[in-house]
Amino acid sequence: MPDFALEREIREEIGIAIDRAHLDPSHFAQTAPADGRPGIVILLYTASRWEGTPQSLEGGEVGWWTPDEIGALNKPPLDVTLCESLFSQRFEDPPR
Repeated sequence: MPDFALEREIREEIGIAIDRAHLDPSHFAQTAPADGRPGIVILLYTASRWEGTPQSLEGGEVGWWTPDEIGALNKPPLDVTLCESLFSQRFEDPPR
């Protein structure tokens, strides 16, 4: 299951503990197979709780950004799709 892998990767890469019970599938993006290579699927989850303080354990950078700041970052195409989907949903008017 992807949430098992996410739980492990989050712990290994940014040093926080998440419980799968606090993960919700949020969005996904995919590419079609091309040139004999399989497509790529990226699953995005949101975590409502975690334990610990995020830190860079794999040499990257950890930070907090606004949606506008994230929009200005250079990103691979699937990340652009995920950001557009995530942030457009968060800022829509709630259903009435």
